[in-house]
Amino acid sequence: MADTCCTLVPYFKVHPGKLGQFRALCDEFVAKTASEPKCLHYAFSFDVDNGVPPASQHEIDRRPC
Repeated sequence: MADTCCTLVPYFKVHPGKLGQFRALCDEFVAKTASEPKCLHYAFSFDVDNGVPPASQHEIDRRPC
């Protein structure tokens, strides 16, 4: 069976002092994808253990790649 999902995983470096604003934007982005009929999953994850808080965006879409 052929895989018909596409996964995008970009990484973002958030400027110091802007993490709160960035998280709020992430919540808005996730909410906007809730009505997308072909979106299987859309989320952001955060890693603040390394001193620089990157965020990775995960999107899986049913459209063929």
